Amino acid sequence: MIAHGASVTLPAPVPDHPRLLADAAKFVALRAQIARDPLSARIFTDLRQRANAMLVQPPLTYKKEGRRLLTVSREALARIGILAMMNRLTDDPRYRDRAVVELRAVTSFADWNPSHYLDTAEMTLAVAFGYDWLYDRLTPEDRVAFARAILELGLRQSEEGPTSQHWWITGTNNWNQVCHASMVAGAIALADEQPELARRTIARAVENLHLSADGYAPDGAYPEGPGYWAYGTTFHVILVDALERFTGKTYGLDAFPGFMSSADYMLQMVTPTGQLYDYSDCGAKAGLNSPQYWFARKTGRSGLLFGNNAMLAASTPGKPLRMDPRIEVFALLWLDPKLTPNADQPPLSWFGRGINPVTTHRSAWSDARATFVGLKGGAASVSHGHMDVGSFLLEADGVRWGVDLGMQDYESLESKGVKLWAREQDGGRWKVFRLGPDAHNILRFDGALPKVDGRGELVRFSAKPACSVVNLDAVYAGQVKAVSRGVTLTPGRCVLIQDEWTADAKTVEVTWQMLTQADEVVVGEREVRLKQAKESLTLRVLAPADAKIVVEDVSAPRVPYDAPNPNLKRIIVKTRTTAGADGTFRILAVPGSVAEAVPFDMGPLSYWGEPVAAR
Repeated sequence: MIAHGASVTLPAPVPDHPRLLADAAKFVALRAQIARDPLSARIFTDLRQRANAMLVQPPLTYKKEGRRLLTVSREALARIGILAMMNRLTDDPRYRDRAVVELRAVTSFADWNPSHYLDTAEMTLAVAFGYDWLYDRLTPEDRVAFARAILELGLRQSEEGPTSQHWWITGTNNWNQVCHASMVAGAIALADEQPELARRTIARAVENLHLSADGYAPDGAYPEGPGYWAYGTTFHVILVDALERFTGKTYGLDAFPGFMSSADYMLQMVTPTGQLYDYSDCGAKAGLNSPQYWFARKTGRSGLLFGNNAMLAASTPGKPLRMDPRIEVFALLWLDPKLTPNADQPPLSWFGRGINPVTTHRSAWSDARATFVGLKGGAASVSHGHMDVGSFLLEADGVRWGVDLGMQDYESLESKGVKLWAREQDGGRWKVFRLGPDAHNILRFDGALPKVDGRGELVRFSAKPACSVVNLDAVYAGQVKAVSRGVTLTPGRCVLIQDEWTADAKTVEVTWQMLTQADEVVVGEREVRLKQAKESLTLRVLAPADAKIVVEDVSAPRVPYDAPNPNLKRIIVKTRTTAGADGTFRILAVPGSVAEAVPFDMGPLSYWGEPVAAR
């Protein structure tokens, strides 16, 4: 039961330091765990190497990038967390002394930039860990200074100051999770000194976290995409774990519909090439998933570690692990050595409904050359959304052929005056190449913008045959009467992308587009041949008969604020549909490793799969 409005009572007496995600006994147990468990030892070794590198770096200074101090706050969280943990696990005073240097540096700042509250949140979390984990190893003067900074620069800023900086309290995106988790961490660190403030801060988080967590429902598909899942969900887990260790309760914050299922969502978001399915504001680079260790421990499901185990097996011993350094310490805290790797594999076909539905199909796991196709619905207007509703992602033979470019650095746009967060129909966000319609594998009707508030709904799905269909009527309202897109992964590892529409009262030009970074793109008779190194893919236009194919080089920025996109090309297939008539695209993607593509026809989209219940 989710305890909105539940009464919060602090433990009496308040436990000694350390108490934030770990107590003294936990650190002792970790030493023994590292000694006997190879994976724990490997993460420990990686953390120690990072800590040793930090010993010779210049201390952090107050340096904003545009309106953000976030880079400094995040580096503080990485340095202080790793150094403090290494001191607890080794008793090497160098790590404590260097952590103190960083703590003194950031607590001497005049502010932690509360106007962009993520900066204040992550800095509060960083100092809270340093203060709590090193408490008995700090001088009395440092304890006073660090506690005062947590209170004045962190916690009180969440209750005082302009209301414009407090919107996250009732926000519906990742800020809600990150800021509440960080404030609660600061409150727990000071709970013996500021008990009433601690109680209020915890109660506020318990009361308001559902506003962002409701987005996980019903299947765990995080509405802001996999990149922001790794951000918001990590802090959500920090909050749950911190509360459970401190109060003995989670207050139902781990029981939101779809929250625990989101671990399955993230397994599916890593493609055969080892990259993320980078829709919305997300980058393609994937790494070890720290929160997955918490989800596995909480559920007892070692299968949730399938992706992490595969990535570890492919990593090079002695080289840094692909893990966000500021949250790597949590992997060591959450890892349960009793959950030994097993042969359990996630399903080959999966879907997640919700605010931003997405579906995936792949021909195999543990095979970098497997064929993969992803298809998404949703709306461009969701937080961090792009005009990618109905877009697909395509991989085969170890190459990402149909790409999504993901996000562009925010400061690179804001510094040039781009209204990046203006999401209305004619907003500045859609003028950015990577975010607008021109850079996504979607349909276009007379070149018009898709409707920002129009929602694409997942309406049909099956695992055998592997297929998904999204209805896009609302996305193209006023442009055509009806439109749907389906993708199917054939038994022969080909992918069929099928679109169906009905023209409105006038003839309409319909464009099918796919973005690719293949080295060669050659147009042939009713087909396009793509080559990348020694691999190839052929797009065969099965319908319509009158389709025209062109290829455009879109690698160079169109306007000064657009980022370059090296080697990027846009494949365009065009047709015209007369007023009131039905139209279709049927395009078959054939990997070069497929000796002979068997003709494949599943009929109209209304025959595909089974209906999907609305969320």
